[in-house]
Amino acid sequence: MPYFHRVNVLSVAAAIWLLVAGIAAAQPRQRIPLDREWQALRVSHEDITETPPTADAGWSVHAIEGLGLATEVGEVSQGWYRCRIDVPAAWSGSRAYLVVDNWRAARAACWINGQRVAPDYWTGFLRVEWPVGELLRPGVNQIVLAFWSMDWARVELVDEAVTTDSEAGQEFRFLVPEAKTIGATRYLVPTGYGQVDPTLTYAGPTGPVWLERRPATYIESVRTMAAIDPPALTVDAALVGEAAESLTVRCEVLDGQAIVGEAEGPAGAPCVVACPEAKLWRLDDPKLYAVKVTLLDGGREVDRYETRTGFRTIAVDGERLMLNGASIRPGGVAGMALSWGRCASFLMDGKSIPEAFWLADKAAARAALRFFKSQNVGMVRFGQAVYPQVWLDAADEEGMLVIYESALCNSNCSQGIELDAFWEHWHEHMLRLVGQHQNHPSVAIWSLGNEVGHGGRGKIAYPRMAATVEEVRRLDPTRPITCSGDGDVLGAAETINLHYPQCGPGGSAYPGQDFPRSAFWLTECEVWPGYYGVADQRLRGKPVLLGEWDTLFGHPAHTFACVYGDEAFVGAAPGTGPEWTFLKNQTIHGEVMRRFIEGYRYAGVVHPSPWITVDYGTRCFPQHNITSIAEGYRPEMVMLLPASECFFGGSKIKFTAVAFNDSRQAKEYTLACRLEVDEKTLDGGWGLWYGTPAPSFQVKPLGRLAPGDKGQVEFVFELPPVDSPVEVVANLVLNGDHATVHQRMYRWMAYPRSGRIEPAYQRRAVDVFDPAGKVAEFLEGRGVAVRKLAAASPLSDDAHVVVIGENRLAELPGGMAAALGELVGRGGTVICLQQDGGHDGLGLGLSSVGPRVINTHNFARADHHPILRDIGNDRLRLWGQSLAVSRAPLIKSDVPGLRYLVDAATAGMAGMNVFSLGELRCGPGRFLLCQMLIEANLDVAPGAERLLLNLVRYGLDEPAAARSVRILSKHAEEWSSRFVEGGVEPVAAGGEVVWCDDAAAVDDTLVDLVENGATLVLYGLDPAGVAAVNERFALAVNLRTPGNPKRWWFA
Repeated sequence: MPYFHRVNVLSVAAAIWLLVAGIAAAQPRQRIPLDREWQALRVSHEDITETPPTADAGWSVHAIEGLGLATEVGEVSQGWYRCRIDVPAAWSGSRAYLVVDNWRAARAACWINGQRVAPDYWTGFLRVEWPVGELLRPGVNQIVLAFWSMDWARVELVDEAVTTDSEAGQEFRFLVPEAKTIGATRYLVPTGYGQVDPTLTYAGPTGPVWLERRPATYIESVRTMAAIDPPALTVDAALVGEAAESLTVRCEVLDGQAIVGEAEGPAGAPCVVACPEAKLWRLDDPKLYAVKVTLLDGGREVDRYETRTGFRTIAVDGERLMLNGASIRPGGVAGMALSWGRCASFLMDGKSIPEAFWLADKAAARAALRFFKSQNVGMVRFGQAVYPQVWLDAADEEGMLVIYESALCNSNCSQGIELDAFWEHWHEHMLRLVGQHQNHPSVAIWSLGNEVGHGGRGKIAYPRMAATVEEVRRLDPTRPITCSGDGDVLGAAETINLHYPQCGPGGSAYPGQDFPRSAFWLTECEVWPGYYGVADQRLRGKPVLLGEWDTLFGHPAHTFACVYGDEAFVGAAPGTGPEWTFLKNQTIHGEVMRRFIEGYRYAGVVHPSPWITVDYGTRCFPQHNITSIAEGYRPEMVMLLPASECFFGGSKIKFTAVAFNDSRQAKEYTLACRLEVDEKTLDGGWGLWYGTPAPSFQVKPLGRLAPGDKGQVEFVFELPPVDSPVEVVANLVLNGDHATVHQRMYRWMAYPRSGRIEPAYQRRAVDVFDPAGKVAEFLEGRGVAVRKLAAASPLSDDAHVVVIGENRLAELPGGMAAALGELVGRGGTVICLQQDGGHDGLGLGLSSVGPRVINTHNFARADHHPILRDIGNDRLRLWGQSLAVSRAPLIKSDVPGLRYLVDAATAGMAGMNVFSLGELRCGPGRFLLCQMLIEANLDVAPGAERLLLNLVRYGLDEPAAARSVRILSKHAEEWSSRFVEGGVEPVAAGGEVVWCDDAAAVDDTLVDLVENGATLVLYGLDPAGVAAVNERFALAVNLRTPGNPKRWWFA
């Protein structure tokens, strides 16, 4: 284990005021810049030393110009820097300091002329300084700096390490199993995420270095606190040295050379400067002022300190975030990924820029922030690493709010939160961070860290963080506190911050979880469940920040096929190339992201901040992501709440429109809607957009909306009868103070009601067990011969199709269940409509949360099947007023003869593990299992009506003759027996169906077979196997190929 120098515990005053940053130009202090050539030495882990190396071998010339000496974890664990400098004689014995403006490492130490200077600093990212005056001598002096990499600051957890105090040790072992602790390694300092990345570990300065001579009594730091009504600035200057009674401070607030306000008072006391003409710092007008503080002794200037700030207030009011007294809901982004070395190439002329240089480049920072601001982003999170001051300077100037985060990043459970030493280092780091950056008006919220409770470790971390939270609040009472992804830190923070949130009974907001309804879950939940293993529950009542979320986090675009149908598939026909694949994937990604932003805004989230704004493959910002962000964050916007998208002609349609006002000024709003059916308005002509009200045109007042408010209205239109499917277009226009601020168009479909069933299906009766009678009545109205079964009725000898109504399976008498099995055995069909249970006898189970799961979107997995004829994905989503399409989906299993026809959009990837419609072949007959809510939606959903008729048609059709199947498998014997049981004949060559789970068996003869009309079924192939089949067939395939005339099934 490496030797660790104990932390020098700072006094309370020093911890509070240490190293406050500002615009340091024009300070009346002598400086010697050290941005010159240094000698640098990389030292491997086994050669680490606590004293400077004396040998000259291995040292290289290195210039510190914003880029430190890069080191890689495992290769370099220590970086040494040395230089020689001539120092004037007057500097010897004076108050001289060596300042490193920014550095990256776990620990830093300094030597002057061979003598070590206290203190050692732990945890990088912030300005540090060493008092070196007593060690300087006239003439040539040698400066040596040492930086220990993050890789060095790791320990292995053993029994002694986790029992630094017995109570904490016992709690740790109780919360985290021993297997996950003993033997694991932990960092002793907050690392930031980029520091753990092996390619981005630095051990050295990443900012300017200089010597500075100060007077005997000098201003160490200046803290400013603004008031806005009326504008005034409280200036608090901390002094070092003797505070004689003759000392005073003069505070001036300047706009350029003009004095906006000035005041003078005794040294050591806060000074209030009235600035009645000062302008506020606002997002659209970020006015900045210089603050000059002069230390006087009897009118003689002793020292001067300059910084910069703006007049603005940030506060929490219930669930709202207030800027300058007005509610704001700034759009956000996270994962700008600058701390990971990724850069926006379009902002930098396509150049690839090293991470440290990128972070220290103010022009690049301003360009990035200006770009995001142009996309309606108002607040960004500088997270998972401590961004250098140039980024905050840029945010001040561009009018961008910032969530500024410490280096505590526990996403991979790497931080040593079990150890007292870690919390000592983080405590000092957090106070230095706040002290250094609190004058920046752009900093709106302090973030304690990132996902600290990850892995169920919040019970350890949160109590240790509470004391530091109180000190941060005393140091800076003007800003709220958050912790990204950690709720409200057991009540310690003023905000609730979630990552990839869960919605309890509704499931997860991850892709496919009942999207888009899942985007609106925050309006439905009053009590939020814990996550990351944290058991506490959080109630609304504080501003909600979504520090990270994403819609396609690690998932391909076809996840959302349940929403967008074939458009969501990444695969393409031959010749379209990878460009189509990338474009289509990003199109769906962007559209889904926009809809989630809308849902979160509607739910009152103050700051929804999507994570992925940089594409991992191209290292650039996908245009569709940017477009979705810009549209979703429009300050004045209209949207529709989720509603049906398919209607019957001649019916009434109802939808709710919502308007948001985040324009930062109150306005009077109206919302107009014009409806077109088949490119005509409902009155048969085009009507007058702002003329006399017509059936196709409605205007609704929304009233006066203050900043941060939303309003909603309901529209009801009556559609004319239609003879064929036609498009319905809703044109929405939002007007604020009589000016159009947003227009939006929604496209739907209107369908005719089904007529009588074809004569061929009227010859045979259908037995219906449905005491409510709704299914029987519907079928009779369509010309189907129906025999109604009572609970005690036996099946007739000629029964061929039996329909069991919703939730009636459990009411069947025992004899009836046996009779149904016999019916299927002789080639009949049993159609089970939605059941909340009762499928156990078939070897099928409901999803783990059972009937509570309501699905608003379903996806046609086998869209070539006769049951799904003329039913696209647009008719399998958002039925009726409840929007529910299916309930209690069935778990996919290996039951022989089971075929999935429709997937349910539920937990995880859009129905990959559950289905809502399936066919179970049992010998010559079949069970059709439909968990879709047909009965309740026959009158309102064209998809429900069509689906029931198709189910009956399929049941009345004679079962197809047994097909031949060719089996290409390493387990051919097992598969052969299964097919024989299902009435399908295995053949050695040819075959109407080819069943293949061995990619190596695919050859040109198989290609010819498929070309001649055989159906190919690929089962359980790994990605390499799929790629091999793709290459053989010269076809890009992802699950299936839309538009391909041949039959492809991927199981």
